[in-house]
Amino acid sequence: MKTKTLLRILHTMGYALIRSNKHDIYSNGNVTVILPQHKTIARPMAKQVLKQIAYPENVCEINYKAA
Repeated sequence: MKTKTLLRILHTMGYALIRSNKHDIYSNGNVTVILPQHKTIARPMAKQVLKQIAYPENVCEINYKAA
């Protein structure tokens, strides 16, 4: 999954960048998500992040549907 796509999802879910060093740290006040600074994010990590933020929609790039 492209990082831009995942960042767009994070922003629509109300997450904001807290700090950036070797990893980017996003938070919505309750949940904190840590992402590496790569052009693409591996499928397992993208699934983990989407579950962590409780993303309700289907993401066709990784065939993920929240349960």
